Amino acid sequence: MPYLIKAPLKLFFSEVNNNNRQSFEKEFNLTSEAEVDPIGYWVKLKKASGEIDDSLKVVVDMLVELNRKIDKLENILMQNNNKQLIILDFAIMIESIGFEHFQLDLKLLEAEQKINLILNNKNHENIYYGRVDLNVYPQRDVPILFKILDNGLCHIEKIHEKDERDWASYFRAKERVMIREGRK
Repeated sequence: MPYLIKAPLKLFFSEVNNNNRQSFEKEFNLTSEAEVDPIGYWVKLKKASGEIDDSLKVVVDMLVELNRKIDKLENILMQNNNKQLIILDFAIMIESIGFEHFQLDLKLLEAEQKINLILNNKNHENIYYGRVDLNVYPQRDVPILFKILDNGLCHIEKIHEKDERDWASYFRAKERVMIREGRK
């Protein structure tokens, strides 16, 4: 059993099949860091190659944040801020998370939805595409591909690198809170 921490998060998901596979893959790829935040991705590459030294990092970070805000304002003014995301079949709460796993809160699913999930997951080979409403800065929907194992335990099969780091940071933050509360 994987190590999990209580962390309620919203998850929207659908089963991947031959009819929707390309659409889900396209949406997943369009939400990569290079596509969503090209200036941030460029700065990250420059920092990694050493072209931006430590003394300039704060200034560069502030300029990048200003650029993001200008992009956001442009999108609002041009009415392009309504990204059309695929409508997913299920909405559920995640009860707890680990580094590569999470536990669905099956208590809130309707009986019909529970039956469908149970029937569809007899062989544990079905892949699901989902978006997790992750509480990090900036708050965003994190796309994932996952398998449902037993009793709502899920394994993350695919996640973007930056989202994986943010997921792990969120996990560690929740773990620290749990440890502090345990000491009281």
